[in-house]
Amino acid sequence: MPSVSAEALLISALVNTASVGEETQYGISAADFLGYADEYNWLVNYVETYGCQPTSEIFRHKFPSFMIYEHTEIRSACEAVHTGCNKRRITTAITEAVDLMHLGETEQAHQTLV
Repeated sequence: MPSVSAEALLISALVNTASVGEETQYGISAADFLGYADEYNWLVNYVETYGCQPTSEIFRHKFPSFMIYEHTEIRSACEAVHTGCNKRRITTAITEAVDLMHLGETEQAHQTLV
């Protein structure tokens, strides 16, 4: 069974609980999304535009291929999104530092990691 994306779990929880916006108290923003950025941005824009929460039906209409999971725990999903985002950031920094080291830019490589 393939693993479920933390981003998909968070989006599902926000839709299932009609709580778009609650994730921001846990430090979540659009910058934390990679695979489901369109879905997340649409949810935020919907609330900003219409002043209400989108129903699961309207979300499914907009994103028919998105699998909505039964997850409802926003905080745990936010923590999982942060973990994934931090792993991507660390991987990017390490890759950039290695590239800089190959160019002889050891001081810049160190700064990239710091």
